[in-house]
Order: sequence, then C-alpha cells, then structure tokens
Amino acid sequence: MTVNTAAGQVAVISLRELRIGTSLRLPIGLSCGLESGQVLVITGPCGSGKSTTLSVIAGRTPSIDGRKTVVPVGLRVIVEGEPVIGLSAAPLRGQYVPQDLLEFWIGAKVFSEVELAYQVHGADEAVAAAYRRGQLAAFCINHKTYDRIAELSAGEQTVVAICSALASTPRLLLLDEPFCFLCECNRCRVIDILSRYLEDGGMLVLATHSPQMVLDAFARFRPQLHMLLGAVRPTVPSNAALAVDCDEAPDFGESAPRDGTSLYELPGTDILTEDDEFLFSTTDLIVYVGDSICVEGANGAGKSTFLRYLGGSTGKWPEDTRLGGNAVGGERPDYPDDVGFVAQVPLLQAFRGTVEAYILFTAQFSKVSKTIIGARFDHIRPLLSVFQINPEELVVNLSSGQRKVIALCRFLNCPRLLLLDELPYFVDTKQRRAMEELLSMFLANGSSLIFTTHHPAGSRNLANRVFRISDGWLRELSPLPPGNAEEVA
Repeated sequence: MTVNTAAGQVAVISLRELRIGTSLRLPIGLSCGLESGQVLVITGPCGSGKSTTLSVIAGRTPSIDGRKTVVPVGLRVIVEGEPVIGLSAAPLRGQYVPQDLLEFWIGAKVFSEVELAYQVHGADEAVAAAYRRGQLAAFCINHKTYDRIAELSAGEQTVVAICSALASTPRLLLLDEPFCFLCECNRCRVIDILSRYLEDGGMLVLATHSPQMVLDAFARFRPQLHMLLGAVRPTVPSNAALAVDCDEAPDFGESAPRDGTSLYELPGTDILTEDDEFLFSTTDLIVYVGDSICVEGANGAGKSTFLRYLGGSTGKWPEDTRLGGNAVGGERPDYPDDVGFVAQVPLLQAFRGTVEAYILFTAQFSKVSKTIIGARFDHIRPLLSVFQINPEELVVNLSSGQRKVIALCRFLNCPRLLLLDELPYFVDTKQRRAMEELLSMFLANGSSLIFTTHHPAGSRNLANRVFRISDGWLRELSPLPPGNAEEVA
C-alpha cells in the first residue's frame, strides 16, 4: 500500500506515547516529515524515552520472556510512500544503530570478523569491502580491519557500526547517541561522513544528549529539533533541594578530602591488551586518598583496558602494586570493598529485579554495615528521582543512561578505589548536578575516583588531577582551569 505524503517529504514519522511496564507513560508527541538530506534531532533528559523512541521506530519492541515491556501508541513510519514495520526487514529503506552496540552486533552475527558486519547490514561483498576500506582508513583503524568486534574499543565499535549501516546506502538512518564514545578527532570524521550521506539525499534521525553540538554540525541540512520531557517529574524532597538546585556545581579540585595519604601505588609498567599487544607505558602512578582523576585519550588508546588493569581484571592485583601502604601485587582484590568498577556499558539486561534490589545486591558481599548502606540509599533516593528512576521499577525498563546511574549506585559501600569507565554526560542541568552530588558522596566517604571521558571540557571540573594517554604514554597534565580544557585531538 502506497501512502501519500506532503510535497517534498520522503519520510513521515509519528509517535504519540510510550507505555512502559504497567504504570509508566512517556509522552513523545513526535510528528514530523523529512525531506531528502534533512536531519531530525531528538533530545531530552535521561529517562525521557530517546533510545526507546528510536528502537520502536526501527521496529524493535523490548520484551521479557516474550511479554512486551514497551507499547508504542500512535506509531507510524512511512518511507518513500510505503509503511515500514521494522527496518531490519528493509535495509535499503532504513538502518538503525542502537546505543547498546551489543544488540547491533548480535543481530549481525557479531563477534565474527569486522568485514562481515558490513555484509550482514545490506551491502553485497564487493560493496562492503570497498566501503570498509574507504571509510575505516579515515578513522585510523584500518590496521584493525580483521580484528574481532569484541577487541575494538567502544568508540571504534561505534565507527564500524555507523560505517556498516551506511554501506547499504539506506534512505533513513537512525543513530542513538553516536557521539558519546567518540574522541574529538573521530567525532569530526563521523560528522563528515554523515554530511556526505545527507548531501547524497539520505535522511538522519539522531538521539543525543548534546543537541547544540549536533545542530551546529548539521546546520546546513535544516535540522529539526524535538525535545522529550519524559514522565511528569517527581517532586524532589526538600533535603535534596540544595544538592540538585545549587547555582554552581561542586568543584572537586577544591572540595575533595585529599590529605596526602597514598592509597594506590603502581610502578611504571607497560599496559597490554588481552592478546599481549602493547598499548602504552606508564610512569610511577600514585593515587591519593580523596583523589578524583580524569583519564583522557583518543578512541582505542587503552583507557578502558587501563581501568580494568588497575582493578585487577585478571582476578589479581598487578605485580608490585601497593594498596594503603601494603604490598598486594599478585593478591586477589577484596571485592567490592577494595575496588568498584562501572563498565562503559553496564550489561544489566539479565537482571529481572527492581532498581532497589539491584542497588542493594552488592551490600551482601561488603563488610560495611547494612545499616550504613541503608542510610546511604535513603540519601540517594532524591537523586534517583532527578534521573526519573523509581526504586520499585524493573531494571529492564530503564534507559541506558539510567542503567549507568544505578550501576554506580550499587557501590554504596564506597570502595577504596572506584573506577568509572566513561563518565556519563546529561543534557539536563539538574541531572548533571545530581551526578556530581552522587560522586561527591563517594569521595566524602573515603573513596578515590578514577574516571575516563571523551568530553574533557565538561568533565575536568570534577577532577583534581588529569591524565592523558597519547604517543604511547600515560602522562599527568598540568592543572587547567575548568571550562578552558582542550578537547582530545
């Protein structure tokens, strides 16, 4: 059946509402027409429904044990006059790259060779090979063409996912947070290839926490902006008002309770991949009690590998490591009281319980009193409400950003060393300040924090020390005033 669209419009997308679980309703109010070479930018606070909106437009409805957990109301997707139900069934009409790239790769027989990722997304072998050679070379990862997907960094996986989706030259491309894991260099290159895609008549629908950056980047393509507000905001209890409504965010460089006491010492060493390939070298590293350390670097530099190494990813502390003045090299870390690790993309899909059950689960393995952890949980309840997180909601119904928040909150025992892979960035000011308040709670209760970021200009005010991985070395930078930070080249 062919559907008439307004003159000049090639695609029509509408979605009135999302019903999540048994009680949550998110008003979407999306109704727009796209012409060739046009961009639709969807933004909003964490939990407002950005990722779920793209998912249902792509024809993917989340479910548990065959039962739908998200029901779209008033959904209509028309491309070139034809209703489209599920872009995976029509790869030439549309392609979808989700924020959770594991979902993208599994649908494509993931963890096979990188080149296959192109072929399974709609391009024949010859086109896929040519496209892969031309695009990946621009991203300086052509030498990894035959690596397995799982061995690439999150930023490199994002690059391959976008290039493979473009290989079939779809009319409509849906991208969920395509820039969140990209360094500045790759961000510019992705913008360049997407601009060329739009110049050739493609249409782009993009969800982001950085709407102004996207609007500026694609200004000549007449971008449309759609703001999601999410469910009705819960009232923030008065005891949290100061934490989330203060005029200025806390400056960790001034407020961190650093007293000069050494917490973690690691002699200079070479950091290797799991396949023993060299990534970079470090000089002697000393982390002090109360430190909040920011680690920057380009995609594939080894930031995530470095955090896993510090936390004893092999089940043992690195050789010659000292913790609290004691030699612990080769010993097994005392999880979760010694180390807490929050992955770049927490994999929580298998957890069938509520948010409260998930957050308090780690407490079972901590030596910290359950009474203390319970009090800390009561303290963060109003902060959770800022992220539109209901403690009684099922974890599987949360957005990617909300899952990152609760993955951090489960360490209410406040481990001595807290490792956060990719500090989340939120478009909503209250949510940014709530995250800063949450991190300050960990520091105030004795944790030292090391986090990675691809947005240094917006993250350095949370750090009292900054390190960068470049040219094969991890080096500490001279302190820079917050707001004047240079992006990673």
